[in-house]
Amino acid sequence: TMGFAISALGTTQVEVGGNIKIYVENTTDITFLKSTTWTTLITGMTLVYDGPLNIAPRVGGYDIRLDVPFILTGSNMYISFDWEILNPSPVPTVATQNAAYTCTADLVGGAAGNRTGTTTSTPATTTLTASSNWRPSIRFGQNATLHDAEIVTVYTLADKANPAGNPHQVQAIVKNNGANPLVNYPVALKISGTNMYADTQYVNLNFNQSTLVNFASYTAAQNGQDSILVSVGPDSEPLNNEKLVIQNVNPSTFSYGKGPATGGVGYATGAGFLLNRYYANDVWFIDSVRVHLADNTNLLGNSVYAVVLNAAGNIIGTSNPITVTNADLNVLKDFKINDTLFIHNAHFYVGIAQTANTTLGYHPMGTIAEAPARDSAYFGLAGLTGGGSPTNYTTLGRFLIEAAVKTIPPPFSVSLGNDTIFCQGDSIILNAGNPGLNYLWSNGSTGQTLVVKTPGTYFVKVTDSKEYPVFDTIVIMELPNLTPLATVTSNYTGPICDGMEIIFEATATNEGSSPQFYWVVNSDTIQGNNTLNYSSNTFANGDVVTFKLTSSETCVTISDAASTPLTIDVNPLPTVDGGAGHEICEGDFITLTATGNAINYQWNNNVQNGVAFIPVSTDTFMVTGTDVNGCINKDSVIVIVNLMPIVDAGNDITICSGNMITLTASGNAMAFDWSQGVVDGVPFEPLFTFTYTLTGISAEGCIETDDITITVNPTITATLAPFDTLCINMPGIFLSGGEPMGGYYGHSGLFEAFFDPAVAGAGSHAITYTYTTPEGCADTATQMIVVHLCTSIEQALLSKPSVNIYPNPANAYFAIDVTSPVIEEATLILYNLNGQVVLTEKLMLDKGSNIINVNSNLFARGVYHLNITTGTFQMNKKVVLN
Repeated sequence: TMGFAISALGTTQVEVGGNIKIYVENTTDITFLKSTTWTTLITGMTLVYDGPLNIAPRVGGYDIRLDVPFILTGSNMYISFDWEILNPSPVPTVATQNAAYTCTADLVGGAAGNRTGTTTSTPATTTLTASSNWRPSIRFGQNATLHDAEIVTVYTLADKANPAGNPHQVQAIVKNNGANPLVNYPVALKISGTNMYADTQYVNLNFNQSTLVNFASYTAAQNGQDSILVSVGPDSEPLNNEKLVIQNVNPSTFSYGKGPATGGVGYATGAGFLLNRYYANDVWFIDSVRVHLADNTNLLGNSVYAVVLNAAGNIIGTSNPITVTNADLNVLKDFKINDTLFIHNAHFYVGIAQTANTTLGYHPMGTIAEAPARDSAYFGLAGLTGGGSPTNYTTLGRFLIEAAVKTIPPPFSVSLGNDTIFCQGDSIILNAGNPGLNYLWSNGSTGQTLVVKTPGTYFVKVTDSKEYPVFDTIVIMELPNLTPLATVTSNYTGPICDGMEIIFEATATNEGSSPQFYWVVNSDTIQGNNTLNYSSNTFANGDVVTFKLTSSETCVTISDAASTPLTIDVNPLPTVDGGAGHEICEGDFITLTATGNAINYQWNNNVQNGVAFIPVSTDTFMVTGTDVNGCINKDSVIVIVNLMPIVDAGNDITICSGNMITLTASGNAMAFDWSQGVVDGVPFEPLFTFTYTLTGISAEGCIETDDITITVNPTITATLAPFDTLCINMPGIFLSGGEPMGGYYGHSGLFEAFFDPAVAGAGSHAITYTYTTPEGCADTATQMIVVHLCTSIEQALLSKPSVNIYPNPANAYFAIDVTSPVIEEATLILYNLNGQVVLTEKLMLDKGSNIINVNSNLFARGVYHLNITTGTFQMNKKVVLN
């Protein structure tokens, strides 16, 4: 796209439309003028847009997308456009304001400088109106890319002496060729190869600005070849994003670059020095200077020699001169320096001296291009006097000069001794030794010795005739004169009692790092106590304690100090008597009462003096007595508590009246005794319920008791009503008639309530009824049932009605067994004790036995009466429901 800005100079506020043609062309023209004639102006230009353009009645911008893409290849370009107004129609006429071309003032040969009227460049008319057609021709410069950071050059040493060249700093020039500003933009240094290092710096650059980037210094400690790469990140122009320099790290050589030379500089017929400046760390001797001479035949037959200058520009060494021959042209020549002085942590200059001659164009110093040239690297000094400040050259290229350095052992040594101190008011003499050499002390003194009266750091530089420097430094501190002091405090604030431990704590002032401490009681020194603390519990009344010290400080007014003596007043302890020991039985009371001259007695275990208490076990009771001075004394009383014996009469027993019982004691008592005359282990008959007491006594006389209760329950009398005689062929019956109800029936050795005469057989049979009380007392009653073979006469006599109920008492169910002599109807009615009818039932009875089952869960528990009525008999029975 191409953009246009429209500026309204008049008052026309209508929209106009028309066609526009845009032509462009690449050019290297720097005069900014293609033609003043339209027909020749567009010759060679490319039509990139031919179409409509509407201009609104306002000031604004317009973007047009080109029909044909255009590639800018030159450093500049021409652009022309042809505008034809087509609407509105009729085209309005505006004659109140002249239009004007606005052009930059640096245009040459065409329209320039806000000109109007007749000065407007051809072919424009003097006045442009809304109805005019116009053809301005405008040249635009190349539009920069948006983002293009360029590494212009990298400054470093091609050869770096190790360690003389350490630490070393790499520099680079970075330029912003892009339209966008570079804000906090990273520039990276990466060193690889024999040595490894990386650093990143940040720049801020607007369009077309450049800056020198100083990377952090680093140390290349290993000899070998390093690759030094300076780079920026990816952008629109990748070909200028990095620069690579190869550096040779070696033991002795400095250089900025290598030959062959592509140019040469010199003083022609004049004389002077052409120099490179380097910096050497520590002390170095310049052994030789290597210079790459120019490839210039004007050098032939002329004389040059190498020279070394110190930082001030003074000559400190030269080589023998040589006369240049063909073999020396564009060749690195090695010049041995004769008897040079030493360089120490300073800049120095090396190069060649050009003597005056008559040869024009005599430029012996070989160079190669370096644009832009680094600052403070290449110098010249006219004349051969060897004095003055060399001139820095930044436009003559890179001088191909190398410096070779070497080190030698110091020819002498200097020692001011170890760091030391002196006391306030004293002085010390420092001696650098080595008589006859040159001395320079840190305070400016130049003698071999220096008298020091004030503290500080002093150093001396000693040089010989070759200016080889040897240094030494000493730190001298001044100490004030101190006065040792000793004070003592103790832990007691009131009266001191005999045997009390008293702790003394001393405070030492200005005692030094390794003092000696002494504690003195009366006139005796306590041996083996070189501390600030002393304690004892054996002081006697009137003892005197003193603390002494010997200071280890170097500067003191006195060496020994003593505290103010402390006199100790010791009070005797009160008399305390807790009494004799006691032996008691478990659970007994005892009273402990202390006596003596104390005003207060305090027992342990919460015992109160003179108050009875029960000890729980054998223990030693301590009593503490305190007198009016607060002094305390103690006594102890042993109270032996004997355990009670174990006495066990056994568990309580329940028996029936008339039963015999035996009581037997158990436990660890020495002897046992029963109450009521009972003899241990002998049976007897208790007559009634009673509690018997067993007493046991231990060997220590401690008595313990235990009780046993014997409950005697009364006996019960069971009865059984007589039974009717049965015929052997009669049906079986359920046994009944036992009192109290709730017992068990038995016959033939079996406990069962049903008797079958056919099974039992003819004869007399014993029926038993046994009743047991809830307490376990039982009784049994017996009746006989007679079973006959029953002849017809006997059967007739026996054929009479009967009613039996079983079980009775009943729980869930009971059965009614009705024996009827004939088939007839019967009515059953069940009454409760209140006379209420709870059950009525009519049924037909067969001849013989009839079984009727009743669900007693339908009725409340209790006693009921059953009435059975037929045409031939009526009977009543009692029923008990449990």
